[in-house]
Amino acid sequence: MPNYVYSTIVFRGTAESIHKLIKIGLENSCLNSTGDMRRDFGLLVSEGKTLQLDEQNHSIKLEKRLTARTFLPIPETFLLYDTTNYPKQYPDAVKEQQEKYGVVGWYDYNKQTLGVKWNFDLTEADLQPIELSGIWMFSMDTETAWDYPDLWLVRIKEMVPELDVSIQALTGIDDDGEFAEFSGYVEDGIVKEGLSPMAIEQRRLMIEDFHREFHPTTLSVAINDEVNKRHPIIKEMKVKGYRLVAHDFIGNNYKNYTMILTFSKE
Repeated sequence: MPNYVYSTIVFRGTAESIHKLIKIGLENSCLNSTGDMRRDFGLLVSEGKTLQLDEQNHSIKLEKRLTARTFLPIPETFLLYDTTNYPKQYPDAVKEQQEKYGVVGWYDYNKQTLGVKWNFDLTEADLQPIELSGIWMFSMDTETAWDYPDLWLVRIKEMVPELDVSIQALTGIDDDGEFAEFSGYVEDGIVKEGLSPMAIEQRRLMIEDFHREFHPTTLSVAINDEVNKRHPIIKEMKVKGYRLVAHDFIGNNYKNYTMILTFSKE
């Protein structure tokens, strides 16, 4: 029995980029796009069923089973011929798969395109605008065997390059008996550890908006974990007539975090 990795996959982008991803899922599900992102998302997740739509936070809850292959279908040959377990029974299919896809069998094809051995469900799908930023967020939960689906994330980014593609995963138990967490985002064809620039900006705007309730003339700045970069920023802001009123940390470990400094006009 495999150890499972539990993840939340998040896509951030403009309405147009999110709709582009949704249209890919619609086309693979044999449904037609209406041109309306909210309605198309409803079609994708419901297949005509009644939607559970929350007008207050603009979210639509999943009613249809979505999988990784909804957005990245597996070629039919791997479904028709089990060349993973019985390659000698299907020599012609073995030759075709090797020549066309560079691998033989559904197992190796999944490892090559998903990064994990099996297709996986995408659940708790949620679509909503991110306040203050002008972008949308499309998130889904999943569980995968042994590892998170890094190559699937890379493929999605290749299909919609303008999307911000991120993941937060519980990857197991660390040496201290605590859940080991991983945050990453796709850049340059790989999943890099840390928060994406768009995710950091989203959090910065939220933090700044929160502090503005107490300090109306606030502004904030995001900096990384290099200590020598903090003090020049604080000094520069003091010169400009601002004082530091709060600092917030975002990230999931001490090696990879971002600090949000919030200043108020003196």
